[in-house]
Amino acid sequence: MRNIEYRGLYDELGHPLKPYKNAVFKVGVVHPPNSITAQPTLQVGAIEEPLFSPQPTIYKNQSEIIQTVDQFLSNNNMSLTSLTEAVNYNWRGRGDFTILPPIVERHTQKLDNGYLDLSYLNGLLKDKYIKDAAGKLHDLGSRYLQNYHVDEVSKLDKVDIFHEQMPLINFGLRYTGFWHYSIICDGSHRIDHAIEYLKQPQLVIVADDFDSVPLTPYYALPMPFRPTMRLTSKRAEALYPRLERDKFHILNDLMNKTLHYDWTTAGLNVSSLRTKTEIY
Repeated sequence: MRNIEYRGLYDELGHPLKPYKNAVFKVGVVHPPNSITAQPTLQVGAIEEPLFSPQPTIYKNQSEIIQTVDQFLSNNNMSLTSLTEAVNYNWRGRGDFTILPPIVERHTQKLDNGYLDLSYLNGLLKDKYIKDAAGKLHDLGSRYLQNYHVDEVSKLDKVDIFHEQMPLINFGLRYTGFWHYSIICDGSHRIDHAIEYLKQPQLVIVADDFDSVPLTPYYALPMPFRPTMRLTSKRAEALYPRLERDKFHILNDLMNKTLHYDWTTAGLNVSSLRTKTEIY
């Protein structure tokens, strides 16, 4: 997992950065909610806290894949809810895949009367670069990027790195200070399968800070696991033009996919972007 790379985040020389290069990995357990509308919880050792998700939508076609994989593992004396390692398998007619425990990341945000402290968040992105359409590197530690190319010719003289919704998000006017939380990175459908269909705890891998060096901010903000939006597929979203519940991306729409991970660099064929977006 330390070999996983970002799809579009680089160092100052243009080398891909690795989100888990210095992370500490722990084993955690996600517990099903114990009452109506309650949230699932993550337990690491003696500590148990709410688990958040960046993905408020669950897709039926993805859930059906998870159910099929679960049955395959069961036929081979393994359990999807208690995997302790990655399992490679071939799905005839589809290709080679990897299934592993869901990944949960531990992050920290600084709040000011419930609003995200964007200066603090900006600091966490310092010395982390993205490329524009012309191949120019831009440091995300600068709140406003200069001469950002949207194609080889057209450019914006100045662009805010943050999504326009970021200054509006409020987690409670009473809260000022640091907020530590756990958010699903990979495996929302696996966790949903465990807690909703099997009604069983789910073993997960937890990626945490190392020696007070925080992980790079996740690409989307934490959302409650419930209520969940359920659709048949990603394409079905087109049937609901006023669908208003979706991910809250941290970065501007022009660059919001750059913080996604490329799992294949670690030999893990676990997932791909459901929406094909050009990443430089």
